[in-house]
Amino acid sequence: MLTDLKIVVKIDSTDERATIKLSERVSIALSSPNEINRFGGLSLGESWALVNGISPYRADDGEIKWLVKDNRGLIGLPIWIDRQSSQGTFQRYSIGEFSPDCWTSISPPKNPEKQPSKKSK
Repeated sequence: MLTDLKIVVKIDSTDERATIKLSERVSIALSSPNEINRFGGLSLGESWALVNGISPYRADDGEIKWLVKDNRGLIGLPIWIDRQSSQGTFQRYSIGEFSPDCWTSISPPKNPEKQPSKKSK
C-alpha cells in the first residue's frame, strides 16, 4: 500500500482532435472546480488507485522522480482499461532520470474485427 504518494502528470494534447482538449478541460477543472458536474472517484486507471486530490505542480513540491518505461520494472501501471470487459493494457516502469522513455502515449486499443457469427443448423 502506498500512502502520501505525490505524482506529476503532464498532459500533451497536441494530437487530440476534440474541440476542447483534455489539457484544457483539466485546466478549467483546476481553476473553477465549482463549474464541474461529476460524480464518482478520480483514479489512476482502476478504482483501487483512487486520487485524494489534484493541484498544479509547484517548484516547492520537491524533486521529480521519473517513471521510465522498463519491461523488467517493478512498477506496473494500467494504461487503458476497457470498462465493459475489464481487460486492460499495462506498462511496466522503473524510477530513473528523464528520457524519451518517460513519455507514455495513451490511446484505446484497436478493436479486433468482429467475426461473422456462425448460424447453427
